[in-house]
Amino acid sequence: MESSGTMEDKIREMTGGFSDPFGDSSERIGRIIRFLDDSIVAKNRYKGNLYDLTKNEWKMTSILTLWLLKVIDLDYFTSRIIYRIRDGMEESLQNVRDEDLSIIAERVGIPMEFSPAESFYISRIPIFTKSCSRISGSTFRLVYQSFRDNGVLSNKNKVDKIIREYAVIQMRDIMDEIDRENAVKYFESYMPDLEGIRQKAQKLITPVDLGDVDTSAFPPCILHFISDAKNGVNIPHMGRFAMVSFLNKVGMSEEDIMKIFSSVPDFSRKITEYQVKHILGEISGIKYTPPKCETLRSNHLCYMDDDPICNSPNMKHPLTYYKIKKQAGKKS
Repeated sequence: MESSGTMEDKIREMTGGFSDPFGDSSERIGRIIRFLDDSIVAKNRYKGNLYDLTKNEWKMTSILTLWLLKVIDLDYFTSRIIYRIRDGMEESLQNVRDEDLSIIAERVGIPMEFSPAESFYISRIPIFTKSCSRISGSTFRLVYQSFRDNGVLSNKNKVDKIIREYAVIQMRDIMDEIDRENAVKYFESYMPDLEGIRQKAQKLITPVDLGDVDTSAFPPCILHFISDAKNGVNIPHMGRFAMVSFLNKVGMSEEDIMKIFSSVPDFSRKITEYQVKHILGEISGIKYTPPKCETLRSNHLCYMDDDPICNSPNMKHPLTYYKIKKQAGKKS
């Protein structure tokens, strides 16, 4: 969509009305570009935290980063950077005092109250459910929470994660607002650096050959996890476990499973290889079976929608889905 007013006006609007958002843009953008270039190699870490939520300039830096990512225009690389920004934000929250955390939450756009006497926070139910939708584990499911005054009670550790996830949602919304053509025009002088990053980032993609595995028979949840991985979206631990154990059971090779993970934001071959081997039983000695549909649903990892097989009364396991659909395919 076309942005109204000048580019400065648009970014000023996004950052909450900074009077002079481009006063130090050259120096700031230079630091962001070095951070982006460093992030191509997962093991590298840009020295310093550009996305410290306790600093006044964090929002401006984050917004400019998103504009530069729009110029680079690689979805999986954008996801990698957004999750690295998220990690920087969470890191900055670790040393924040309890009484100050609600103030920082307000900066991100989360209304939150702090009870000093009981050391817990109260957040609105819609904010909690939206922020925690992609965090695995029963401790982040609404049904297991305590409530007061129509709000959810949370400790600091949980609030840190709510803030970081809400920030990710906001960043993706902002990316949708940015018009790439305008971004390219505005950051034209930085194009050589950004194009160099783009070319290097493109090499991160490894083609996936699924061999003889019948992907057309995969259940919606597994297809969703694979799609997220290929698009550079960070998959919750339970989702990764379900995907790896499922793919192993249907006959996909260890190497092909590894290739699927190569685009996720926090990809490390050494760590991923260890995790995959563990699930496959090469380290643990136990060959794990994918979790049941009930377990995936309780962790908000079910994507059945109106799929007729998923909605059948006897459908209780992803492998059952695969067998049914594969048999149906042979008959047709």
